[in-house]
Amino acid sequence: PASLLADAEVISAWDTNPANNRDSTTVTVIEAGQPEQYDLAHTQNALTRRSQIIAGEIVPIAEPGEVFQYKLRIVNLGPETARYFTLRDTIPDILKPDFRQRQPQSRSQAFGDSIFVWEFDSLAAGFADSVLFQAEVPLVSPELPASLFSGSRVEAVGDINPANDYDSLRVFIGASGSSIDRNVFQPDRDDPLVVRFGLPAPSHVRIDVYDLAGTHIINLANSEFPAGLHSVHWDGRATNGLIAGSGLYMITINTQFFKDWKKVIIVR
Repeated sequence: PASLLADAEVISAWDTNPANNRDSTTVTVIEAGQPEQYDLAHTQNALTRRSQIIAGEIVPIAEPGEVFQYKLRIVNLGPETARYFTLRDTIPDILKPDFRQRQPQSRSQAFGDSIFVWEFDSLAAGFADSVLFQAEVPLVSPELPASLFSGSRVEAVGDINPANDYDSLRVFIGASGSSIDRNVFQPDRDDPLVVRFGLPAPSHVRIDVYDLAGTHIINLANSEFPAGLHSVHWDGRATNGLIAGSGLYMITINTQFFKDWKKVIIVR
């Protein structure tokens, strides 16, 4: 049909003015033309405080508790203006996003991920648009994975090249670093000392304890570890099974990605 008529009426026995009870509207139908043709290219990246080259690629690294930035970018390679398209991004739901710059039009969750959708009215050929938002990594917990995977896709009816509509990113967590849970240790009273470290990829790890004279006290780790966050414990005993005497000790951590050392004072 050339037009569509919609008619509505409200009916009530106590209505004192029936003259304004009815209304109608007409929608004119026109022949649809060819949709615009364009090529939307999408990329995403993460801006973290640290990064590291792994297998020839620069990998973003975020520490537990760190707030970093995601950038989702769309470029219209032409030849025509893109109209009414969406951007869909999926990130792990353990992240806490902050969308101050541009709020998503919809949010949902599925299979441990959070899904966000942004809607765009138009993007002229040769121009670009971006979505920036911050994400906070939770503090160390047993549920924290070795890395955080995110994937995003631009969806548009007239896109002539879907091959560049999708991009993904992996942010490694807690890599290239170590820590101990205290600097003063009383083996007779305290729980074992905890040495924590993170790896961006599998690595051989050796952890040793020395006294100030350089005497080897005990080996805490000497094996292969997978990527991710790990911890080993020291109960304050030397290799011979006796508790080390009061004094200052050095804990050395050696991996393929970093070498570190920590000081701890034993009090007995």
